[in-house]
Amino acid sequence: MATFRLDKDGLWIKGIGQLIFAFAGIESAIVSLIKEASRSKIHDTAAHLSLHHKIDLLLEILDSETGDHTQVKSALKQASALAAIRNLVAHNRLAVGISVTPDMELQFREFIPSRRNNNKEVTLEQLLEAARQAEEIERTLWSNVRNPTKVT
Repeated sequence: MATFRLDKDGLWIKGIGQLIFAFAGIESAIVSLIKEASRSKIHDTAAHLSLHHKIDLLLEILDSETGDHTQVKSALKQASALAAIRNLVAHNRLAVGISVTPDMELQFREFIPSRRNNNKEVTLEQLLEAARQAEEIERTLWSNVRNPTKVT
């Protein structure tokens, strides 16, 4: 009889942790960038906004400023696109699909299915790639914060 242990190598836990922590850093860097770019205390309010609204606010602020903000704007757009995977991972469970091969062998497949859309899921490979991209976005954003020691 075939036996199966979910996430036996711990790669799902590692990938989920990396993705969630990277997004925490992304959100913190965005609030710091809003604080630096704004001449008001809007960053206090921005800290309570959703990630999507923080990104929109910072993009709007950067559009009104002079200077080259191409790198930050690109990272923000990437974070916005990647947030869909982060949300799917954060709000759904790890599942296992079981199938039988023509020679009657059991096959197991781990994935995170969306409760809202049966056509959406995240595989381990997609999760690990999303975590890698999120960490890269986080580094890019923090490299543009002028005073990272004053992070709130």
